[in-house]
Formats: sequence, C-alpha cells, structure tokens
Amino acid sequence: MSALSVISQNLVLVAALGLGFFWAKSKTLSLYSLQLIALGIIVFSLVPFLAKKIPVIKRVKLVAEFTVVTLIISLLIFSTGGFGSPVFFLLYFLLFGVATLGEPSASLALATTFSLLFLVNPSANLANELLQLSSLFVITPLALIFGSQYKKAHQDEAKIEYLKKEESLLTKEIISQETEVKNWTSQELKENLAKIWENLEAVSQDYSVSPNAKQKFMEISNQLKNLLKSAEEMEKKVQK
Repeated sequence: MSALSVISQNLVLVAALGLGFFWAKSKTLSLYSLQLIALGIIVFSLVPFLAKKIPVIKRVKLVAEFTVVTLIISLLIFSTGGFGSPVFFLLYFLLFGVATLGEPSASLALATTFSLLFLVNPSANLANELLQLSSLFVITPLALIFGSQYKKAHQDEAKIEYLKKEESLLTKEIISQETEVKNWTSQELKENLAKIWENLEAVSQDYSVSPNAKQKFMEISNQLKNLLKSAEEMEKKVQK
C-alpha cells in the first residue's frame, strides 16, 4: 500500500472516531446514537455483499469495514462514560484488528486521537481515566508489534507460495526439455548416426575405393559406431 493510501486510511479512521465522539457529546445527536449504531451494523453487513457486486467497494472493503466498526465502538464508549466506560476494552480489540488486518500506523493514529480526546474532555474520575489511558499506552505498542509480525508472516507465506509456483513451472520446463532430449536422442540422433554408419560401411566395402580411402572410412565408421553407443548410453541415463 502506498504512503498516500496509508495516510488516507488513517485520516478516515480518525474522522470516524472523531464523529463518534462529537455525536455522543452532542445533546441533540446523542438521542439518536442507538439508531446510528444500528445503521452502522446494517452497513457493515452489506459491505461484503456490495463488494462482490461493485468493484469500487471491493477495493476499499477493508477500510469501509474498519471505519464502520470504529464509529460503532467510539459511539459505545463515549455514550457510556468515555474512558470510564465498561466497554472501553472494545478499543483494544479495535487496535489489534486494525494493526493486523489494516495498517499498524492506523492503530497508532487511533490511540493518539483517543489520548487527545482525553485531554479535551477530562472528567471527575481522573484516576480511573488515567489508568485506562496508561493501559492504552501499553496495548498500542503490543498491537503495533503484533500487526507488523503478522504482516511479515503473511508476506513470507506469499513468497513461499510464489516460490512453489515457480518450482512447479521449472519442474514442468525440465520435464519438457528432458522429453525433447530423449526424443531427439532416441530418434533423430540414433537414426541419422545409424544411416551415416551404414553408408560408410557400404563405401568402405566398395572395391573401386582406394585402400587409403577405405582406411579413413573405417576409422570414421568406428568413431560413429562409438558415438552411437554413447548416444544409447545417454538415452538410458535420461530414462532413469
């Protein structure tokens, strides 16, 4: 994924988190939080189906799903007490999910945004919220490490799969070349050598040929005979 795509993904997730925060804090909009959560669940359920039908949605499927999940979780957290929310632990799952299936940097962006929202929206129960914030600082690096290791393992699997395909192609190529060599050795080479050898044998027995020429033809005939035997031995080796 390009740097621009990573930045765009991070901004979209941060925007979803910010929308959830301001929606929950708005006296008017907060009355419709349940409706927005229900709408988010419906959209999340429709995204996989629409991704099969619409190519544009297929390309942004993962980002769209994380955006909806981020909005839903932020609404739940900020509607039930913010950093003191009993469902604050959902943020941990979100960070690990984003770091693993999305971009690790997006997990860091979400954690940083949550920390900034804590600064602009302090509450009376400061000690409890500081404890939640400290746990967030602990979880975030773990999510980043886990996400990076997962992506590395996924890339290694992809490389192994690619090498297996290359190995299969090379094996087929070797078998094809072996078959060609075998056919050439057993057919064309042997047949042509045998014909040349027979012709030389016939010429060497011709009485009109001088003794010196016969001697040369016999030497060439013997060399071809040895070459023919060598070709037969090579054929046997290739067949093993």
